[in-house]
This record gives sequence, structure tokens and C-alpha cells, in this order.
Amino acid sequence: MNLVGKILTVLILVMSVVFCGLTMAVYATHKNWQEEVMTKLKPRLDDAKAQNEALETKIADLELQKQFEKNDATRAQAALQTKTQVLQGEIDKLDKEKADLDVQLRDNDGAITANAKEMEALRTEVADLRSGIEEANTERYRKVDEVNLLNDRLTNAEMERARLEQRNLDLTADLTKARQVLETAGMSIDDSPFPPEVEGIVTAVSSPDMVEISIGEDDGLRRGHKLEVYRVRGGRHILVGRVEVVEASYDKAACKVDPNFRQSNIERQDRVTSKIR
Repeated sequence: MNLVGKILTVLILVMSVVFCGLTMAVYATHKNWQEEVMTKLKPRLDDAKAQNEALETKIADLELQKQFEKNDATRAQAALQTKTQVLQGEIDKLDKEKADLDVQLRDNDGAITANAKEMEALRTEVADLRSGIEEANTERYRKVDEVNLLNDRLTNAEMERARLEQRNLDLTADLTKARQVLETAGMSIDDSPFPPEVEGIVTAVSSPDMVEISIGEDDGLRRGHKLEVYRVRGGRHILVGRVEVVEASYDKAACKVDPNFRQSNIERQDRVTSKIR
């Protein structure tokens, strides 16, 4: 045996020992895979089978539902087709009507053109008439305004005349009664020192001692009658002074300010009365 044979023999011996160790290690780690599967994997396999059966059942239900929905869709499609056919018939009818209308419109184009020319002429004529009408209306409105203004003035005048006539009647009756009372007492109404119940305003202040008031003989005022002058402030009557009539005309009177009763200077628009209420 040469050197190479000896080396190979030693290598074979070493390899035999190594494989023997590996075999023992493999045997030591060997498992009973059948038992392993039965104890651990079988429950999972059973669960998987149960889930598979549930899924198959669900798939069957879904297939059945799909079939029902397919049938419903088929019926709906048939109904839509029928409705589409009806609508197509209506569309065809409308298309025919549109074609007829197009023909009619083309026939009317000539008449429309002629009518347009006639309308333009009529517009010109109407514009001229409208301008004339506007001028006439402007003049009429002016006349109506003048008439209304005159009517308002006439109405106001008639109302004032009626008021004055009624006041004259009332004053005449009051005067008659006053004369009768005074004649019974042996007096004359012109000699009475007391003014009748009157109410007026100060219309002018010529000086601090002389004023003009808006009531006169038509209200029963006479020379020598004394009146109170007051002013309204904040809803209150404030006494300003006293005046004495020195000259009376029909609808106004000149008065002298009594210095003994002067509270303040008398002003225009102050009120005068025979008695402050």
C-alpha cells in the first residue's frame, strides 16, 4: 500500500466517524411527525375545513342571490327596452312634427319679412303719435294740476267760509245772550270790563311795552280788556305777563304791557288768553 492509499484509508475512517456522529445527532432530534400533525395541526385543519364549508355555503347563497338579481335585471332591461321603444316612437312623432313646423316656418318667412317692413312703418307712425300724445298729456296734466289747485283753494275757502259763518252765528247767539243778561242787570255789553273767553298768539312785538295779538273785535275784545300772556315749555304753562288792549280792529289788537305783572320779555308766538287754564 502506498502513501496515497494510506491517506484515503485515514480519510475514510474519519468520514465514517463523522457520519456516525451526524446519524446519532439526527436520530436524537427525530420527531414523530404523525403525532405532531394529529395533536397540533389537525384542529387547525378542522377549523380550515369548517371555514371552507361556510365559505362554500356563502358562495352558494351569493350565487343564488346573483341569479335572482340577474333575473330582476333581465326583467328591468326588458321593461326599459319597451319604454325605449315607446319613447323612440314619440321621438319619431316629434321629429315629424318638427319637420312640418320647419316647412311652415319657411313658408312664413316671406310673410314675416313683409310684416317686418309694415311694422317698421307703423313704429315710425306710433312714435310720432306717442310724441304728440306725450305733449298733449303734459299739457293736460298741467291743466289738471291747475284745476286741482284751484279746487283745493276753493274747498279750503268754502270750509273757512262755513267755519266763519258758524262762528259768526255762535258769536251772534252769545252776544244776544250777553246783551240780554246785561240789559237785565241794567248794563251795556260795551261797558263790560271783563273780556270774553279768547285764545290767541302774539304776532308782533313793536317795543318791550307794546305788542300785537291775533284776536280783535270779532272775538269780543274792546279797549281796556286785560289778557294774560303765557308760554308753553315742556308741557307747562309759564306766565310771562299781562297786557291791556289799547286799540282793537276786526281781527287783531294792539296791547300795552302791564309792568306790574311782567315776568319776562314777551316774544312772538307767546300765547294770550283771558284765563290761563
